[in-house]
Amino acid sequence: AAQAGWRATLSPEAFNGAATVDIHPHAMKRPGTLITFPSSETALSIRKIIERAARYVPVRIIYLDEAGDEGPLFFGRKDFLKKCVRVVETPNGRIGVKEGRRNHLAASVNFYGLGVCAPAPEVRQHFGEPAFHALFDLQKADALKLVLPARKELIQNEAWDALRSAAQGALYAHVATLKHHRLGFADYSNAKRHGVALDEALAVLYPWKPDDNRLNACYYGEASRGVIFPHDIIVDNDGAPIDQQMLARAVANSDLDGPLLEPCRAYEGYQWYDGLPRLTNVDFVVTGEKGDTLILDTLSENTGRINGAPRVTLNPENLAPFTAPASIVARITIKRGETFASQVYPLDTLIFGECLHPDDLTLLKVNDANPRSVDAGVLTELIMDGYFTESDDCEADSYESQERDFRLAAADFVRHALFGRAAAEEAYIRDLVIDHLAFRCPRGTRVVITIRNFNVDVEIHEEGDVDHENKRENNQ
Repeated sequence: AAQAGWRATLSPEAFNGAATVDIHPHAMKRPGTLITFPSSETALSIRKIIERAARYVPVRIIYLDEAGDEGPLFFGRKDFLKKCVRVVETPNGRIGVKEGRRNHLAASVNFYGLGVCAPAPEVRQHFGEPAFHALFDLQKADALKLVLPARKELIQNEAWDALRSAAQGALYAHVATLKHHRLGFADYSNAKRHGVALDEALAVLYPWKPDDNRLNACYYGEASRGVIFPHDIIVDNDGAPIDQQMLARAVANSDLDGPLLEPCRAYEGYQWYDGLPRLTNVDFVVTGEKGDTLILDTLSENTGRINGAPRVTLNPENLAPFTAPASIVARITIKRGETFASQVYPLDTLIFGECLHPDDLTLLKVNDANPRSVDAGVLTELIMDGYFTESDDCEADSYESQERDFRLAAADFVRHALFGRAAAEEAYIRDLVIDHLAFRCPRGTRVVITIRNFNVDVEIHEEGDVDHENKRENNQ
């Protein structure tokens, strides 16, 4: 039997709110809301559109193609908050807490079945712990309205602000149920304002690692394991990469009270974090054989203070008293509470200067240090990490070529400084042969290269070639 109802015909202008809509009595065949529309689309395409639109609608949707032979199709409603780890009921709808960072291109609000990409609250943890963001399933939010005619964003009003604040509190309430958290201090304080009392973040930090001068150098180390002790030291010093590389060399086998840790600015405010000692400054002191002192505040510049005088540009003349220094030390300043204390750590070598090419650098070696006890390879890598920056110019060589050439020049500079010209030239030629020629030499052969007055002579002989051995003996 027909049931009494109402009928409204919407024009495009009325749909956009630009015209009034007349309501007339109408006899209904079945209870509910009936929407009829003409369409030139296929039944399959219409079905897909309705299925997508009805996914999160709060009522059951039935589709009947009056021109087709199929019976009515029923579309089941899905839960918009199905993947959430926590759901909170509010007068305006439900709030869900979902693990992971918010996708700004995905709908964060289900507004009576319409997905809206609205800015939703989010909390992020540090050291690889998961983030959480809020989703909204609005089914009875009379005070919330969409911006017309696009219907792609919510009107910013008190009701929406209150709902977002409730969602922020729900996020913190979920974090409070975790075994531990790694929120920054700002979120920790904000949780208190939302009535959620959190413990301080878990006391973990990254072990300190000196900066690398390469353009794309990143540090993805693991956070320190176990408990951080009160004597562990945060390196709160933003020195140049070469300063940090040399500091790491100085303290590698030192008697520091505790391990060095990377700072985490987001943790400033936590009691355990603020109570840790800080390494606040490092400079390098070179003492000449006659007691002269050279203090370098940074190794990335070719400047220093000699015998307490103001900083000057260093040159061969004023560096003469320090060419064979009696000692070189890294002097670090550590702050414990309100007390500052200095500690010194010896170095056998010091590298400094502005560097576009390794030949621009200066290397000082303690007078009584045995050159053979200094690892030239380690110093070469120190120069690479402290100074090498690849050019990203489109006309520059590849990264591999730039790095290879810089490394070869750095190794040559170190060998000249430590072992002298002859040994450095031998090693330089040997490196070139290994990189560019050795792979061309057949197995089981002996290759002799003779260079004299820019003339190059190459001989290839089978191993054990008697004539070749005799010829070499005669030449000697």
